[in-house]
Amino acid sequence: MIVQKFGGIAMQTASHREMCVQKVIDAVTEHSKTAVVLSAIGRSPDPYATDSLLSLLPKKESQTEASDLISSCGELISIAIFQQLLEQKGIKCSLCYGNMIGIRTDNQFGQATVIQLEKEKLLEALEKVECLIIAGFQGTTLEGKITTLGRGGSDLSAIYVAEMVNAQKVIFYKDVPGVLNKHGEMFDFLSYEQLEEICACDKPIIHSKATTLAKQWRIPLEITSFYEAKKGTIVEM
Repeated sequence: MIVQKFGGIAMQTASHREMCVQKVIDAVTEHSKTAVVLSAIGRSPDPYATDSLLSLLPKKESQTEASDLISSCGELISIAIFQQLLEQKGIKCSLCYGNMIGIRTDNQFGQATVIQLEKEKLLEALEKVECLIIAGFQGTTLEGKITTLGRGGSDLSAIYVAEMVNAQKVIFYKDVPGVLNKHGEMFDFLSYEQLEEICACDKPIIHSKATTLAKQWRIPLEITSFYEAKKGTIVEM
């Protein structure tokens, strides 16, 4: 059982999505089950990217229930499309979003803090299918309202899901072969501490808090390319 996280670039075009579908098929073949966490499609100005959806609101700077609701729709679009692509390939899968995910947060819209994980619904769904298709970036309050986890929050979703389903590892699929040094050479292995240091920047390869949580729960990570069949950078103790 693994968790696979596909970001906006991986979801951006039909050809990219087909490559991601093959990664999921391969994971089901090797591990029998997988949980797939998706970001919204593309990046602004792509129409379903998070920033594009937020731009539809009249109050551009507010972080409210309305802004979280509309910004969470990008991931819902992604998982709906991806489920149908997988089912066309014969993969039995289930959609998970909102309360079904079990990521419970406070009421801080736009930058919600996770206060508890409720794994029962995910585990129940996983018993019936080979693959869960999970909307990243979102949680729900104890009252059931949609919240979002902040920029890059889908990376956090992947780690929270891995903890709930006791995954062997989380694979983050990128448009680069792995974590690169300043000369463009890939690191084969990194410790959690080394990755935390690398991710302490304006544009980290994964959310810095995702690395910290993975270290806390001892969840191995792999950061690799969605368009190549090669090992990427392995991150563990």
